[in-house]
Amino acid sequence: MVRCAAIIDEGQWQINQVAICFCRYDIAKFSDQLFAQHNIDFPETIQKSVLKRQAEFFFGRHIARKSLKALNIMQADIPIGKDHYPIWPANTIGSISHTDSIVIACSQYLSTKQYLGVDIEKVFDNKTYKEIKTFIINPNEADLLSDWQLSDRKGLTLAFSAKESLFKAIYPYLKFYLNFSDSNIIYINDRVVILAVSNELAVQLNQQYFRCDYRLVGQYIVTLITA
Repeated sequence: MVRCAAIIDEGQWQINQVAICFCRYDIAKFSDQLFAQHNIDFPETIQKSVLKRQAEFFFGRHIARKSLKALNIMQADIPIGKDHYPIWPANTIGSISHTDSIVIACSQYLSTKQYLGVDIEKVFDNKTYKEIKTFIINPNEADLLSDWQLSDRKGLTLAFSAKESLFKAIYPYLKFYLNFSDSNIIYINDRVVILAVSNELAVQLNQQYFRCDYRLVGQYIVTLITA
């Protein structure tokens, strides 16, 4: 593949033995011509979207291909499903996330993992923290997070991101959207959060507790659900 001048850097992080591919890009150097140049499908819905969304989609698919390459799956298309979620190649699962000008992605064979979700968030500012706190965590979760070595803003960002990763991991099986109250943080240490879903969801998923690995990367928090 031709080198993309809009990419500032790219690589991968290893979290819980899963390779999370990432890239940082310069949107000022992005144009929709990159889709054809790099043989990445340019869906009509994305063509009609704003430049920022086009860039997120392009670099998301670019880095998703990188993650699939590690599975020896080359030049795979990852179309958009009717629910706007990526359709991964047969017998694989994957997840894509973006914030600011960073995109990340990971993928695995279904024989290795059943659930896979990844998320990246910039640590919330004070205004966002105050506006959304009560929608994301309950008082028990707030107490648990405050007992750990994180600022209030980082703790809430972690909770938000962990629940986002869980949602991405289980949505392909549930096919409906969850509220943040549908999962609760019940344990945290410096690398791992444990989330519990409701008894009703646990029956549908055949699993109630989910391990979420997390890392602080500069001003960002990366979370990963694998099961």
